[in-house]
Amino acid sequence: AHWNIRATAIRSLDFLPSDLAANAKNKLSEMAIKDNKSSVRVAALRELHKNYKDEEVMKIYKEAMEDLSYAVIGEALTCLSEDDMAEGMKRAKALERESAELSTGIMATIAGIYAEKGGEEERAFFEKYINEAKGFGKIGFVVAYEKYLKNETLSDETVNRGIDILKKIVETDNTFYVKLYGVQSIKNIESEYSKREMILNDKIAKEEKVKPSSEEITMLRTQLDRVILQKKKL
Repeated sequence: AHWNIRATAIRSLDFLPSDLAANAKNKLSEMAIKDNKSSVRVAALRELHKNYKDEEVMKIYKEAMEDLSYAVIGEALTCLSEDDMAEGMKRAKALERESAELSTGIMATIAGIYAEKGGEEERAFFEKYINEAKGFGKIGFVVAYEKYLKNETLSDETVNRGIDILKKIVETDNTFYVKLYGVQSIKNIESEYSKREMILNDKIAKEEKVKPSSEEITMLRTQLDRVILQKKKL
């Protein structure tokens, strides 16, 4: 099929001499927006992102966010957020707010962005959509949720609710690999708290050698008590 040839040609740009690859930018930009096959548009966006970093390609990503294909929107959002996380967060928020429904792929893409920069405000997104994601696409969502829950700025309540949701996925999901990733995510979060406990103990030990009764030690002990208590709840 002609579209498959175009997609293969795009991937072959990696092997072009640098002067010819540079001249391919305009053609890739055109294909990313105008090609009649979504898989070709996705491939063109991916190649643009791999080879070019400037305002022109950022405009292409933003234009591609208006595409009718979820696959193209997801790829454009990924490219956008990797080059400008603030813009990616803004676009992810708009997509979440304005879309009546989201594909599993789009959900996972937004989840990946929120995992990097999300706070308490993004909790509702994870709690709503993690149960709507389906099949193997849910794995990416679970992995992103784990990363989100490791954010040290989150409240204990948010983390505990997240652990409960992951446990429910392990108990009830019909896909074996989703269950497997759920189990691993819970273990990884537990390991994160063990690591925090170890780091705080080390800091306290070092501070005690310098100034045994400082306010810094009191603050560190308060943090340690919270970490130990939270770890017991997991």
